[in-house]
Amino acid sequence: MWPFIEKRWRGEVELETVFLRDMLLLGSAITIAAALATWGLREAGMARPLPLAVSVLPVPIDMFLFVAVWRTAGNEGGPAAWSAKAIAVMWLAAMFVML
Repeated sequence: MWPFIEKRWRGEVELETVFLRDMLLLGSAITIAAALATWGLREAGMARPLPLAVSVLPVPIDMFLFVAVWRTAGNEGGPAAWSAKAIAVMWLAAMFVML
């Protein structure tokens, strides 16, 4: 697990991989799953701290993936990198709204 995190933190993975697979697919799936779990826990009448904890669980992951895309795009440069940065900002905002 550590090499996965370390390579992305340093921006050593291809932009396509970090952007498409890691951020858009994996990050979105984790956030959507947490949102659905939070909704289910609220509907089940669970005490408020548990749904709150589940809802904020993906925030560090989303922030990490955002930074990984930002750093990788900074290393590569060019129009594709600027597009990835802009979409990453919009994606992060959407993930926070979803929670």
